Amino acid sequence: AERMRVELDAAGEASQQLSPEQQAAQEKAFRGLSPELSDALTDIMAVLQHGSDASKDEALDRLGDLALGTASEGPQQAALFRSAVISSGVIPALVSLLGSTEPRRQYLTAVALHKLAIDDPTTELDNTHSLEICQGGAVGPLVK
Repeated sequence: AERMRVELDAAGEASQQLSPEQQAAQEKAFRGLSPELSDALTDIMAVLQHGSDASKDEALDRLGDLALGTASEGPQQAALFRSAVISSGVIPALVSLLGSTEPRRQYLTAVALHKLAIDDPTTELDNTHSLEICQGGAVGPLVK
């Protein structure tokens, strides 16, 4: 999570991306994740923000796989992973990718958002993720 706090701007200077409240929420969400999931999510988010188009496609596919894969580790781990994704601030990047001119990228983004929004009916732990995705602006581009 620490690697995601600072981004290099165009001049090569480090700049803060998240507000203190967002940083606190992100740290809380990442705290319960396994180191492997935390590292994978950090890498995915960096690629989605700064990677090549081909790398973004792979990152979107991996994000969706992890969103579903964490469900097999139990509802708490799945909810923690989804919370970490939401709190990371990556939803605007995903919404932006829905407007890509590449149909495959649009598809992969829609699939990743769908997998992140899936609700486990056996628990209340993950009931807010789909709402946050909708509030993040995903509905409009998805229905176009």
